[in-house]
Amino acid sequence: MNHKAVILGANYYIGLSVIRGLGRNNVHVVAVDYQKEGTYGFHSKYVSEKLVAPHYRRNTEEYIQFLIDYAKAQDHKPVLFPCADPYVEVVDAHLDELRKYYLINQVEQGLFTKLMDKNSLHDIAVEHNVLVPETIRVDEEDFLVKVQEKIGYPCIVKPSDSPAFVEVFRYKMFKVNNTSE
Repeated sequence: MNHKAVILGANYYIGLSVIRGLGRNNVHVVAVDYQKEGTYGFHSKYVSEKLVAPHYRRNTEEYIQFLIDYAKAQDHKPVLFPCADPYVEVVDAHLDELRKYYLINQVEQGLFTKLMDKNSLHDIAVEHNVLVPETIRVDEEDFLVKVQEKIGYPCIVKPSDSPAFVEVFRYKMFKVNNTSE
């Protein structure tokens, strides 16, 4: 295969899974992260190149330029894989720029960000007849009564904004066994 796979987020299990999945299929894998420390995806035997880039949030413009410069140096457009929500947001915000140099499986700027928000994702899934779990939103009237009557316990509490939730609680969701939890 001529197109390299550029994985954004080698310090997260999704990035490592993508690295392994592509590497096992003999794809040239390029792992990109903003630091070496804690970046366990860099240690995968399937990584062909390890790149330390500027921080995607603190130095966004330098980060985007780093990605563009890397892609320009390749013989074929690399395929870009943002593997965690913050990388998805950055790619989404700079989609038009990055699309000139990368193969990206998104055609509509803003779509990735909409899909990251669990409320939007739910609405889009329902609109396209995709089966979704029973969902009750915290801003619904009689929220706790609906949870008890429609879903029951135990149930899963999952945020609509995962990055903000994880930043505070360090978990992506909670299993709750009763109303007080």
